Amino acid sequence: MIKKEFLELLKRLKTERLLSSEAEDLFRAAKGNRYSLKLNFIQFSSVLGRQLNSNYDSGYKFECITEEELDVLVLFQDEHKELVGSLSGQNSREINVEVLGYDSLYQKPILGYLEGEKPQQELEAKAVAVAVAEAVAEAEAVAVAVAEAEAEAEAEAEAEAEFDAKTKVKTLLKSGPNHREEDPEKVEVELKEGGAWESKRPINESVEDAILNRVQFKEDGDFPDEPKNTIGNVIVGLFIIFVLVVLPAFLGPHTDDNERPKVSKQLDSKQGFLLKWARNTERAEQSFESDKLGAARNNITEYLYLAKKNGFKGDDRRAEVYTYRSYLLLGKIYDRLEDSYKACQNLLKAKKTASNPYRYDRRELENLIDKQFLKLKEQGMGDLIDEKKKALTSINQKWLESVIEIAADEEKIGVASDGYSIFFLKTKEPYSGWAKFFHDSGAIKELIHYDQGERHGHYRSWKIDGSVASIATYYKGKKTSLNPQFGDDGKAYNIPLYRNGKPITR
Repeated sequence: MIKKEFLELLKRLKTERLLSSEAEDLFRAAKGNRYSLKLNFIQFSSVLGRQLNSNYDSGYKFECITEEELDVLVLFQDEHKELVGSLSGQNSREINVEVLGYDSLYQKPILGYLEGEKPQQELEAKAVAVAVAEAVAEAEAVAVAVAEAEAEAEAEAEAEAEFDAKTKVKTLLKSGPNHREEDPEKVEVELKEGGAWESKRPINESVEDAILNRVQFKEDGDFPDEPKNTIGNVIVGLFIIFVLVVLPAFLGPHTDDNERPKVSKQLDSKQGFLLKWARNTERAEQSFESDKLGAARNNITEYLYLAKKNGFKGDDRRAEVYTYRSYLLLGKIYDRLEDSYKACQNLLKAKKTASNPYRYDRRELENLIDKQFLKLKEQGMGDLIDEKKKALTSINQKWLESVIEIAADEEKIGVASDGYSIFFLKTKEPYSGWAKFFHDSGAIKELIHYDQGERHGHYRSWKIDGSVASIATYYKGKKTSLNPQFGDDGKAYNIPLYRNGKPITR
């Protein structure tokens, strides 16, 4: 299967809803084939378990898109870690790959990176050299064919001219003065002074040939033109066509940026922003891996805001990928901060962003969402979950009022000396559930969820006028995640980030 056929196979996979067995059968024909493909490298992660080829076990998998917007998954061996890191976010990078098979779970072809990647310039030079050689060979073949045709035409023309000339000579001889009906091999004529015939002598074949030559080259008073260098002209013409047509077709897409047609500022701005977004997302992921959660969160939220402001959010394939990665990373950040509500919100946004969920690691995403659902139930927020639709209702006034109504108040529970742990007055057992506290005026002051006497989950406080004072999240008695504090105008002016009860730097 040649490269063109393989790309057609990828296109068919995208446009047609094939069964897994059908797709596997189609890719079986391409298995083992090697191609040089230009890919856009979106995101990578470590592989787990056995792969289609054991050489790629414990390596890396890279989500990629071809120039035709077709999805592929490229596996890299563990020894190519540095190369994998350098490829992230790159576009139109050409690498050599081998077709390993088809992953029916993610509905993607699986390719394996091959060692010995050639530089882009070398690949282009080779393509041009092949094209030149083919063009020259074709030109030579055409030149030979033209020469043979001309030679054949000249031979036919000479034969026809010779026949016509002989006919004219014989007619002339027969129509001359004192013509006698004699042997055609021996004809006598007289040439007299003043143009009459004077004496007799035989006209042999050599005289006839001389007259023939004179008639042939003196026809209508014109001598023949100089013979033309037809073969040379054909080769020169074909070379000019190659320079003007074939060569630009190969070199056109790779011309220097300064020589390319200028596109609109809007397009330049969009492409530049998407490139910065990709690099920023990669930096945020690296910060997350280094446990720098504040820096990772700031990078992600900044570009999500800019993407929404500029109208780029999810409007094409690459923007969709970066939006998905951003929300997924935010979900993981909040999960590590033990803020299950915000973690679940962002993970569900990541799931909603993906127009084709098969492009992404659905198992990882679904497992993370299920994990947050369980934690939310432990924190008394299970009634916000729609199990059937796998959705989460946002915290609103109606929900808060329903929780305040069922929450235990100070008359039923006692507060320990540290101000955080609470227990039942009668049994002295640690309290689990919602608890509410009031201002002296009787207005609601605090709503807190407890687990075994410790603050665990959502916290909210109100000012005496009923406006929100602050919002926080607790995990096993310690403040974590964002803690916005609101001014008199209802806006949050101070939003510190906590982890394990301590503020962390951004």
